[in-house]
Amino acid sequence: MKLRELLFALFLVLVLSVSYGAEKKELTILHTNDIHARLVPTFNKDFNEVCGGASERSGLINLIRKEVGENGILLLDSGDLSQGTPFFNVFKGKANFSAAKLIGYDAITTGNHEFGNGMPALHNLLAETNMRLLCCNVVHKSTNKPVFKPYQVFVRNGLKIAVIGCIGRGAWEDTDIKIRAPMNHIHEIEAVKSYAKRLRPYVNLIVVISHSGIDEDKAMAAQIGEIDIILGGHTHTALHAPILVNNNPDTIGCLNGLGGTIVAQAGEKGTFLGRLNLIIGKKGKIKEFSGELIRVKNEHLAYASPDVKELVNHYDTILRNEMNKVVAVSGYDLDYVKKGKRNEHMAMGAFTAEGMRYSANADICIINTGGVKTGIKKGDITKGDLFTAIPYDNTVVNFTMKGSEIKRSLDYLAANEGEYSGFQFAGISFVLNIPEKKSEQITIQGEPIDNDKTYVVATTSFMANGNDCGNVFFANVLKIEDKGILMRDAAVEYCKAIKDLNDFSDPLYRYIR
Repeated sequence: MKLRELLFALFLVLVLSVSYGAEKKELTILHTNDIHARLVPTFNKDFNEVCGGASERSGLINLIRKEVGENGILLLDSGDLSQGTPFFNVFKGKANFSAAKLIGYDAITTGNHEFGNGMPALHNLLAETNMRLLCCNVVHKSTNKPVFKPYQVFVRNGLKIAVIGCIGRGAWEDTDIKIRAPMNHIHEIEAVKSYAKRLRPYVNLIVVISHSGIDEDKAMAAQIGEIDIILGGHTHTALHAPILVNNNPDTIGCLNGLGGTIVAQAGEKGTFLGRLNLIIGKKGKIKEFSGELIRVKNEHLAYASPDVKELVNHYDTILRNEMNKVVAVSGYDLDYVKKGKRNEHMAMGAFTAEGMRYSANADICIINTGGVKTGIKKGDITKGDLFTAIPYDNTVVNFTMKGSEIKRSLDYLAANEGEYSGFQFAGISFVLNIPEKKSEQITIQGEPIDNDKTYVVATTSFMANGNDCGNVFFANVLKIEDKGILMRDAAVEYCKAIKDLNDFSDPLYRYIR
């Protein structure tokens, strides 16, 4: 009798195991964000070795494909695949988009840097490379219709997965005003919620690829119960394990069995490949999830797809011949302060501004700190160093304006500290008196400012278009002239003329607080 009961118990275990096995489905989502045109590996000081690279990432992805099967993977990117190295500037985005397509990305969303060459160029690039870009919350002003495809439904291992793309308000406002003028931005939570509600009855999972930032993604996760997963970007956050954000108590539509939404983000520059593992049970409930960030290493190159390696090597060879040229020597570090840059002088910023002032034959120069992206160590400065540090194709624009207008602009800085993104200067020194909300001790080219005198002020076309307080600084000018010189080329011209660079570390301004 006991033997019969034992056999029956074993039979039940077997039946239940088979039943559960038939019901559960597995899915692996691989994700990246903020690669910023890092087509080849770059040195990472945190690990003291080179990391990333498109070929290396291809190899790692191929290993995971072999592990879980081709039909069990979804590969997504959450924006800013573009801008950041000469690969973007020289090849206009084609190198990076072509590599991503060959690697097998199913979809990307737009970051603010995808707009770097303007909308016509972006549409041409998408058509040429056949890359799928999803974004639900940017619409044409004239028609109110989406500029890009809002979502795509994929089928993996019998699961229907809707992927919705979006760009956050902050990232959108980082895009040049002139480029976004023909379009409207709908708040990401409003737009995504609308699409998620419509799609939910027809799919098993909803994934959002969001270029909004980690705090914005958490807010979206809490407010939209229909979303299962948010893969984020824009803030370059390395979440080494995904987090579960509980839905607000009054949120309607939470169906995944977790009581919240999974949020993940994979750092920056292609250093990591994000991996999210899901086990989906009966009725689309997520029974288990886990995730990690896998560092992309040189050892993965051996498993890369040959066509990816061939493409990367082709572009890299062309680029190296030009970018390795030495244009100047510096006995000093051109420092770049990533944190706290709003109100800090940076040697790299002052050098960039001085190069623009020199090339444009201006009296002073003011640039937005965001136009500079990294520093340069002392020693030989190559053309590639300048392309990486000054990655944007903005031109130098001269404004002729009265000294009184320059004073008014500096007074604005003193009265609104913390409200702007930071600036770098050349040819001018001053004090910002924060309690008094005014500027003091202003000198231009070593002489006290004359309110009635006219000065030539150089800036970037980005600020000239009204971005980053450009609409405040240059509200009342006497003359405008776009010099047609890229700010990066101005730096190259300055380096060739000066050869041995000065020390740019001394601040040109200080604060009274």
